[in-house]
Amino acid sequence: MAPGSPDMRTQFASVLQIARVAVGLAIFGVCAPLLGLVALPAAYVMTRDPLEREVWMQRAVHHAARIYLRLVERIGALQVVGCGVERLREGGPHLVVANHPTLVDVVVLLASMPQADCIVSKERANNILLRGLIPLLRLPVQRRRNR
Repeated sequence: MAPGSPDMRTQFASVLQIARVAVGLAIFGVCAPLLGLVALPAAYVMTRDPLEREVWMQRAVHHAARIYLRLVERIGALQVVGCGVERLREGGPHLVVANHPTLVDVVVLLASMPQADCIVSKERANNILLRGLIPLLRLPVQRRRNR
C-alpha cells in the first residue's frame, strides 16, 4: 500500500477519530468526579436554603455540560445537532426521556436545560466516576412521617 493511498488515509482517519473519542471520555472521566467534589461543597457555602442550593447545583451541572460539549465538539470527538432544543428551555415542568440513554444523551439534555432533576439508576449511582456527580442531579426524595 503506497503512502497517502485512500485506504491508508481512511485507516488514519479512523484511528484519529478513536483517539478523539478516547480523549473526550478521559476528560469526562476526570471532570465528572471533580465537578461533584467542587460544586456540592460550593453549593453549601453559597446558600443555606435547600431549594436555592438545588437550583445552584443544577445550573452548575448545566454549565459544565455545555462547556464539556463545546470541548468535545472542538476536538472533533462528536458533533451535536439538536432539533427543537429551544423547547427544552421554556418555562414550566417537562418530562424528558432519552430514547437511548447513554451518558452522551444525558449530557446533551443537561446542557440544553438550565434546570433538570434526574432519575438515576442504581448502577449509575454506584458508578465510581459518577458517584460524586449524582447528588447534583438527583431529585431529593421528601420523606413524610405517618401520624
